[in-house]
Amino acid sequence: MKKIVSFVLVFTMLFALAAPMVSGVNDRLTETGSQIPVVTLYGDGEAIYNTEGEKVFHFKELPQMLTGSEEGSLSEATMNILTPFLIEGILNDEWDNYYKALEKEFGDLFTEARFDNNGEKWNDTDIADNCYQIMKTCLSKDAKASKGYYSAHDYQFFYDWRYDPMETADKLHAHIEAVKKVTGSEKVAIISRCLGTSAVMAYLSKYGTDSVHGVSFNGSTAAGGEIISETISGKFVLDVNAINRMVMDFESLGWFDLDSFVTSSIDLAAKTLAVTGFELNETELYAKLVQGVTSALTLSTFFTWPSYWALVCEEDYEDALYYVFGEEGSEKEKNIKIL
Repeated sequence: MKKIVSFVLVFTMLFALAAPMVSGVNDRLTETGSQIPVVTLYGDGEAIYNTEGEKVFHFKELPQMLTGSEEGSLSEATMNILTPFLIEGILNDEWDNYYKALEKEFGDLFTEARFDNNGEKWNDTDIADNCYQIMKTCLSKDAKASKGYYSAHDYQFFYDWRYDPMETADKLHAHIEAVKKVTGSEKVAIISRCLGTSAVMAYLSKYGTDSVHGVSFNGSTAAGGEIISETISGKFVLDVNAINRMVMDFESLGWFDLDSFVTSSIDLAAKTLAVTGFELNETELYAKLVQGVTSALTLSTFFTWPSYWALVCEEDYEDALYYVFGEEGSEKEKNIKIL
């Protein structure tokens, strides 16, 4: 039974943490110097803030947010959900209430960072104001004049990475034009990483290459990101031994605290099964749990962000639509408007 209840949270963390695995964390590039002004843009590494200046989302803090011991963590939320709905699912094979409750819990955790079903922000959130101030300051001078060359961070482009890359492309175009003006250069070099590569490809498709000396892609998602694409389109295999090994590894490394979640869930399920004598079909139950967790994650977190659909490979696209939104006319299918 431990294998089954552990799986809910483990799968959640795997899916959620797949995103920062391919994200554009702001590690510094080697500054060898360039005679061409360089525009650098990363992916989803920038934190999201509300209008009060409070941080509401940051990938670096996601593990603690999901499994921390503080009130409001995913561990606590998932346990609250399992109490009534795991029993209902096991006994009656009725999982719709479980899926809806799980989606609500996820949604409450990500309320300020997620988008609605039209691909618009729920709240007035953005990246930090100082990011825009940095760009404004940098665009007021020719960086080469002070040191004789351009570095990779002289004209970094900051942007809200959740938006459609085609929208970001317009802002990138304005940034590049401003760099050309302040430096007097006819072209710029571009360095891009992760979701930033999707924005660059969108820029090139809309504005061409006349202003571009060359482009460097680092961890490109321009043709999709397989680790996300295959997960969101259902192309994975459930391996019981692998799941158990991962639970053990996480706990031994001190990454996630699953003890209270697993123990409480085992007690709940054991009591239910002891009273009813119901026998679990492990494979079938795994499939039910996967469907619910995937639905909750996609419709209340990552896949409300239009930018993340750029991570879906072309060959996985139709499968991803079905996996996320369900059959045509279904309750979930109405959310397809975000595309």
